[in-house]
Amino acid sequence: MRGFAAGVLARYEQVTRGELEASAAAQADRQACLQLGAVFLGEDAGYETVGAWNTGGGLPALLRGVRRYPLDGTADDRQLVARLFALFAQAQ
Repeated sequence: MRGFAAGVLARYEQVTRGELEASAAAQADRQACLQLGAVFLGEDAGYETVGAWNTGGGLPALLRGVRRYPLDGTADDRQLVARLFALFAQAQ
């Protein structure tokens, strides 16, 4: 999570300094959200899962039940979890 947040913030700073186009930063942020989503869904072999929470649909089921955030409950698991991280990035 620290690396994800640091990357989002670094790209934001690069955009504000004119070193990176906003569209390129947005694309990199989307990719980072998908990559982190894959980790939390147990799809990245480089990270240990927490049983059914990751691989059994526990996290997506929880997110579909949360109405506090604007999440599309009909999205596939990967898009749903990626959207959660996008909301986190926007809040930074």
